[in-house]
Amino acid sequence: MTRRAYLLRDHLPDDLAILDRASARGAHASRTAAPVLPSLVPHGGLAALARSDGGSRHEAVMALQRTVGNRAVLDALADGPAKPSAVPATSRQPAHGPEPQATSLSSIAAVAAGRPGFAVIGSPAATAMPAPGGIAEIKGQPGGATAAGYTRLPATTPVVLEIGRPQKRGGGWVALPSRVRVDQEPPFALYPGPGVHDLPETEGRRRHGYVSDEVSGVIRAGEEEHLADLEWARHLTYDTVVAAINGLTAGGAAVADSPDIATQATRDAVRSALPPQLRWPDGIEPDKRWRDAYASLVGVTRGRDKAGWHFVPAETIRIPAEEEKLKKQLGVPAEDELRRYTDRSEIGSHDSEAIVPAAFDAL
Repeated sequence: MTRRAYLLRDHLPDDLAILDRASARGAHASRTAAPVLPSLVPHGGLAALARSDGGSRHEAVMALQRTVGNRAVLDALADGPAKPSAVPATSRQPAHGPEPQATSLSSIAAVAAGRPGFAVIGSPAATAMPAPGGIAEIKGQPGGATAAGYTRLPATTPVVLEIGRPQKRGGGWVALPSRVRVDQEPPFALYPGPGVHDLPETEGRRRHGYVSDEVSGVIRAGEEEHLADLEWARHLTYDTVVAAINGLTAGGAAVADSPDIATQATRDAVRSALPPQLRWPDGIEPDKRWRDAYASLVGVTRGRDKAGWHFVPAETIRIPAEEEKLKKQLGVPAEDELRRYTDRSEIGSHDSEAIVPAAFDAL
């Protein structure tokens, strides 16, 4: 029997335009997508740290960012003014001590189970498309004709720095930035569930694709790598920007001698609060720099496919006796064509928390 191999890979749509969709919608709408990166927020939000630095909300934001990350800052600031907390004023860490960083799906689950005093917000999860129609459903997605799995990029409204009209304060002028949030529709990912999937007929012959439990799990893990990549991309760019801007909104803007100086001082303060990779050069609008940085990190997850890390071959079975046995086992008619998906990928070998931050550092 002639051996034929079909390389099917998971798929990401090619149109990067949806990353910056409808920037005119503004930067202040509420988030519509649950974040995927583990974000561990002490119950009581910002108040849990506001006491520890003498009551300065701006310093509390910075402490919270260092302790549990940008996502925690976003959620805590969204809760509004600090409220009374049971956390002792002498402690700068959450009541349970420094929170471990969850770096995989299993560690996210472990943190969720072992830390009842903390909330884990979201987790990357792909959706199973069951046999017999699952692969056909995946192939029917936009651009998914050759896909074994499918991940749709999130539509993200860029964050824009808007500074309000300067106000008199303490004999000088203060210009506060408008509060911002990341407005992102949720990405989604699909993978074939285990079983025998129907494939399009060829010259009147029925065809099927067999996905074992193991291979189904591999394809799922590959799509969840994409989801985690995308969350890291947002975490390192837009989440960081939002934390910096809203930190100044909380009262950290400097008092200046004139309205113009106050406005420029606030722009400079936002730029200084950001890592070098997100600082914009003179003559370039900040949001363009942030959009470009986010798009560059999204390119990391595209790189998985281009490098062949997610290729999964769907093969006809080499040995006739083995093919006949498997068809009987699966209930596939002898005259039908049967392909078997085989794991030849590098899924699980390139962690999101390693490759995306590395790409960010290189910006």
